[in-house]
Amino acid sequence: MDYRIIKLKLSAFDKEFIYKDKEKKIIATYDDKDKTKKTRYTYDLDKKIKDKFDKVNKVKIKDNIEKKLSKKNLSDEEIKKQVEEQFEKSLNEIKSKITRQEENRVVLRDTELIRIIRTLNLKNNNIVDNGYININDIVCVSISTPIYKTIQNGIIIINDKKFIRLMASSGNVRNKKVFFISLDLYDKAMDILLCGLSKDLKHKKISKFNAYMGLPNSDTIPVTTPRIIVISDYKNKIEGTYNVVTKMLNGTFDFKPDQKDVLKNMPFDGAGLCSVEMAQQWQDDLKLDYLPSSFQFRAIIGVKGNLYVMDIKKYITEMVRENERYIIDAWGNRQEVINKDGELLVDAILTESQFKFKDYYDNFEEWKTAFETDLHSYHRTFNIAKYGNKENKNKVLLSYQPIQSLVLTDEEIKELCEPTIKIIDKMSNNVNEFLKYRGLLQEEKNELGETILVDTDMDRVPPYYKALKNNKNLFKDKYIQKKVQVDIKRFKENANKGMVFIDGNYQTLTIDLVGFMEVAMRQEVKGAVSENEVYSKYWLNKNKEIDLFNEENKNNEGFEEKERITELDIIRFPHIAQEHCLVSVIQKENDWFKYIDDGIIVSMWDSNNQKLGSADSDGDRILNTTSKVLINAVKKQPSNCILFKEEKDEVEENNNKKPKEPEPEPIAINNMKELIECDCRGMDASIGKVVNKTTILWSMDEDKEGLRNEYINVISVVGALVIDFVKTGVKEDVPQNIEKFIEGIHKPKFLKVKYKTLKQRQERVNKNVELVAKDEKELNEKQIELFSDTDCTMNKLYDHVNEELENIKSKFPKDEFKWIELLKYKKLNIDNDTYPLVVNKLQELKKEHDWITKKNSIDSSTFEYDSDKQMEKIDKYKFFYRYCKNQLINLNKECKRKDKLLDYVIYAFYADKDFAIKNESKDLLWNVFESELNIRIDDKKEFKNTEYNVAENEEQFKEQMEKLKIGKDKVKEKALQVSVTGIDDLEDENKTEVKFPKEKVFSLIDNLEISRNSKKLLMVLVMLNELYKVNKMELIIEQSKRGTLNKSALAKLTGLNIEKIQPSLRELFDNEYIKLNIKNNKEKIGCEVIFNYESKGNTVKIKDSNSIQKNIKN
Repeated sequence: MDYRIIKLKLSAFDKEFIYKDKEKKIIATYDDKDKTKKTRYTYDLDKKIKDKFDKVNKVKIKDNIEKKLSKKNLSDEEIKKQVEEQFEKSLNEIKSKITRQEENRVVLRDTELIRIIRTLNLKNNNIVDNGYININDIVCVSISTPIYKTIQNGIIIINDKKFIRLMASSGNVRNKKVFFISLDLYDKAMDILLCGLSKDLKHKKISKFNAYMGLPNSDTIPVTTPRIIVISDYKNKIEGTYNVVTKMLNGTFDFKPDQKDVLKNMPFDGAGLCSVEMAQQWQDDLKLDYLPSSFQFRAIIGVKGNLYVMDIKKYITEMVRENERYIIDAWGNRQEVINKDGELLVDAILTESQFKFKDYYDNFEEWKTAFETDLHSYHRTFNIAKYGNKENKNKVLLSYQPIQSLVLTDEEIKELCEPTIKIIDKMSNNVNEFLKYRGLLQEEKNELGETILVDTDMDRVPPYYKALKNNKNLFKDKYIQKKVQVDIKRFKENANKGMVFIDGNYQTLTIDLVGFMEVAMRQEVKGAVSENEVYSKYWLNKNKEIDLFNEENKNNEGFEEKERITELDIIRFPHIAQEHCLVSVIQKENDWFKYIDDGIIVSMWDSNNQKLGSADSDGDRILNTTSKVLINAVKKQPSNCILFKEEKDEVEENNNKKPKEPEPEPIAINNMKELIECDCRGMDASIGKVVNKTTILWSMDEDKEGLRNEYINVISVVGALVIDFVKTGVKEDVPQNIEKFIEGIHKPKFLKVKYKTLKQRQERVNKNVELVAKDEKELNEKQIELFSDTDCTMNKLYDHVNEELENIKSKFPKDEFKWIELLKYKKLNIDNDTYPLVVNKLQELKKEHDWITKKNSIDSSTFEYDSDKQMEKIDKYKFFYRYCKNQLINLNKECKRKDKLLDYVIYAFYADKDFAIKNESKDLLWNVFESELNIRIDDKKEFKNTEYNVAENEEQFKEQMEKLKIGKDKVKEKALQVSVTGIDDLEDENKTEVKFPKEKVFSLIDNLEISRNSKKLLMVLVMLNELYKVNKMELIIEQSKRGTLNKSALAKLTGLNIEKIQPSLRELFDNEYIKLNIKNNKEKIGCEVIFNYESKGNTVKIKDSNSIQKNIKN
């Protein structure tokens, strides 16, 4: 079951001041030094809904209902009765819509926090709304940090009910949101969340407490609680050659390349093991049809990480002497692991790194007792957040970060991009290829060895693509074609910014299980994976396939033997410096790794985890590839692991002196002011800003002093610190010397695909400069360049891909889609009472759908986009589509028959001459009736009870489509009309008429020695000039802004192709018939018409764009 909670913006709250006055009642008291004035933030949701509802024109609604009913053959009494019923129903629906918009509820999956809240107050958190349960005792607040800092005691007020800050996980802080809980439930919730710890406990790193306290807000599924033993963290030292970056006491960074040094390594950070028996139990709990290789888990308080599946019992019985079969836990206590009967006594072995509050418990039993003791009727649970994949793909999309850190030749770039170019070419012209790479189909060999396309399960695949997979006739639907075009364009844009297909996949970074067990059982630690090696069952299986292929084809003429996979390039994101890890693949199977189907098992004896951006083993997924281009480039450009140090630690270690900075005092975990300050510091950190600086550095040429490479190494460290900032609380900015080094350097041009607004500005400004520049020199001086065209790898890749994709055009079938094939009933009566109800409801729902789309579009362009917001966006639509279906089904008894209702909706979207023309997008149809439509269009299944005979109704279909075509032509004609603010938006009586000597002026223009296109444009500009003068407006030509005189408007007024407007303006400017001047923002052009004529002779009246258009045509 999914849940919905209210999400509000803190900036939308009302700010109130409360003054201390003996004669007045103090509404709220806060612990603050200033006792004269208090601040509180309130959000009166009910009032906001009421205010919006009060603005609704209820008289107009009632009048419209009366008008519709008056056309029916009803008595006055019946009309009056129905008016009141429909009026009340309409108002309820409007209020419901306003409430939905103002509440702005977002979807939450099942979390332990939700389970706690529902246990504490089920009555207030159990209301079902369109298949979701509304949770009312938690609110999610999007934070504005300046306001957030002023919240006293962490309390906000919503509808006169107090809520208090409860938690903000690392992910929440990065996405600038905090969860508040009803003040009434706060103490009980904290009792449960603290798991026996004191509410006034003091913690050295309040940021870490914050992060771990937020873990119960992760999406999780409760499973059987394992029998746990916690062991101390194992540490080893890795000697090697490093690039050493040291943070000095003064805050600057020192860089020393190629240094012999020692890495203090923690190879099992975030990792533990679980027994096969426990993994099988969890498989049942999670209702899976396979045994995952690993499980990412969460438990209260601060118990988290990844557990990898191993046959622990077999290892102990076969590899450990009988008298040594026990573990010394992290508290120094002996724990037996197998009893006298040979039964395992432990299900999971955790490391101290997974048990964050170990120091606050005297022993494991103390935590276990608190964890298992029900509190306020709540039973704490052991939870699974994620688990290993059943299968991994054969191809993976790369991104620009790992590519930009390598120097690639033109040939290497071509080789790297060629598979992607071919894929885009195929998918642009073959619907099966498109679906394959959209995630619906995959290639496999059948029993004859032929390549076939088979189904693959994919989440969140649009419903129309699922239908298209089963019936290719749907490809004739113009709506589907537009969707495909958008997706192909996206594929092309992604390729332009380095998202190219390579052989490989993402797998879970996995520890050396043998080494872990050797540590746990106090054996000599050797491990099973040597330095710079990895073990991968996936790649071992690939080698078996290669061996079989070579064996079967070795006698074939011209046969080229496939190479076995012996090397991988390992990549983790964000990839900032040259952090490629080249590793050898172990060729021999190891039975101890039997259950790791999804995982790259790394060595505990090298620095590769550190090189991969300080990767740990708590569930990180790493990209692993056999790409020859990348592997060969990495070999030619070897790089050191970056080793980060702090001078204060060096001083302390080498000179036995205390660091200059004193250790911070522990902070009480109930100090709300400190918790809020900590949240705010975390929200100010942005890894995106750091990565952007690196991209600029990589686009620059290497300098003799080596500063570019030094700064890239430093920024790699800064990036890691920014990522960990939410936990460490130590804020790190890009150093000023680096900022100065890249000052004035533009982003590389391949980022035009990402920064479209910036690209658009550059194009607009430069087009205007082209219009007015007197010569080449002025053109070069005034044109702006917002992107750099350096000879870096990614810019070269961008140019190559652009050139290759330019010639790839999509081909779509031209014949009409026979939508009648979707209908079930032969007799579809649209002249009844039900069909108009359906259409009216669809119009209402379409308006609300457009509102949601617009709001989502504004949100994604205003804020830094992230996966969290993307999920909210998807969930909003999901809820709305479910709501739409319920609204339509409940219109009347007939609509409860889904097949009948669906026929009405299909007809409305495809054939209704009023509704279909205005609503070409069929998102509502396909998303509301996804399953029903897929059944109808699936040509592999027998559609039962089909009454609609397509052949019999061919003529009806043609007739209906002809009517629709006429209607569409009218709409197209209307779309050619121009609307300029200040002229066309006035009522007719307010428009000023101008008498224009058309015949004489047009004759003068016709005799000019300029092109025909320029003559037409001059005619329009002369008339516009007269209108603008009389309306006291300056004639401004914009690029594309709606409601202005832009080039699109000029194209419509002249009847010219929009591409002809620019050269025609230039010709008029060169011949001095108009003056053009670039305005301050450089995106607008002022136009002064200086073509002279006498206002004599026969005149015509012009008053707006429409009248100008008519005079140009006639």
